Amino acid sequence: MRHYLAALMFLLPGFAHAAPPARFDAHVAAELQKLGAPGAAVAIVENGKVTLARGYGVRGLESLQRVGPDTLFQIGSASKAFTAAALAILVEEGKIHWDDPVIDHLPDFRMFDPWVTREITVRDLLVHRSGLGLGQGDLMFVPATSISRADTVRRLRYLKPETSFRSSFAYDNVLYIVAGELIEAVTGQTWETFVRERILLPAGMAQTVTNDADRFLAADRAFPHGRLGEIRGVGPQQALDEKAVALGVNCGPAGAIASSANDLARWLAIQLAGGQLAGSDQRLFSAASGAEMWRPVVPVPITPLPGPLADAMPQFRSYALGWAVQDYRGHRIVQHGGGTQGFRAVVVLIPENNVGFAIVANSEDNALVPGVQFELLDHYLGLPKHDWPKAFADFFDERNAGALAALKESVAARP
Repeated sequence: MRHYLAALMFLLPGFAHAAPPARFDAHVAAELQKLGAPGAAVAIVENGKVTLARGYGVRGLESLQRVGPDTLFQIGSASKAFTAAALAILVEEGKIHWDDPVIDHLPDFRMFDPWVTREITVRDLLVHRSGLGLGQGDLMFVPATSISRADTVRRLRYLKPETSFRSSFAYDNVLYIVAGELIEAVTGQTWETFVRERILLPAGMAQTVTNDADRFLAADRAFPHGRLGEIRGVGPQQALDEKAVALGVNCGPAGAIASSANDLARWLAIQLAGGQLAGSDQRLFSAASGAEMWRPVVPVPITPLPGPLADAMPQFRSYALGWAVQDYRGHRIVQHGGGTQGFRAVVVLIPENNVGFAIVANSEDNALVPGVQFELLDHYLGLPKHDWPKAFADFFDERNAGALAALKESVAARP
């Protein structure tokens, strides 16, 4: 009976592929060349074991140094899960509760509407239902600014909402900045110090940094790239000035972490283990907190995708605490993407298979990261193969062509 069960489990889709795809390294390298992207790194964790942590291509078109497993890439909004984990630690210590009003811990905090000021909670800071519009307030940290985190929080009272409180989803970054300020108010430590001491160091993520200043000091770092033709995303790939496209120092809790394949593998293992540190009885957070961070809170509208990408479209999508939770062809996926000027990233967890992977790239090309992401999802879920990088490349090429046509038409129509 034992041998029969073992054979049956091997045949089930969830157990069909317990290793990275065959010739995966050569495939990623070929996609980099095909799409014209300089470099990338991938980390894969299966059943608590790191099965891949590797770099591909070059750190920069000007230096041509190879990407390695410790090369730092900005992960953008995938940083939000670290902020959520920091708050979960404080919840477990009894210093805050998820449904505490924010003003209980930041008495000077104000939103535009006094009623929202009284009602908005710690949980609300993380789930994009405050009533602010999409990306509202981003100009307080992009382009880079010297505005402090405290000053950013004080300025929120002047942002007029676009919808009523808790009525709809609209992705923002500024309320994660509030979450960072709340951590400092409760602990006396900056968000950067708390995340480093309570998450990164215990997790063994020694290379990971929480701000651009520290990233610039790292010798082994990737450099940003983009296409700056008639519209962003069109034209030859070129190196960007990393300091000119840096983020404001205030936005760390929303998107300033830079990490490597090796370190992201450690983060994946901790997430899949419900907060437990690899090879240890110690935890960053409890399994209950891990489940709470993955619990859907706000429904996210789904945008239909055209024919070749239709299978990538989820049937449901929701936002949890620093994570997006959705389905992929009947399977629950916990993930979060990230994008900054010159970088793209995604962190993906497949809880039912105990598999997670992260993909980072040092270019703004939008086809590589999701292309490899969906190829890995198909592989680990035992689904038919599909050329996802080509499908995404075709989609973005068509969209860019439409944007260029619209631009030329608008220019021609000017008197």
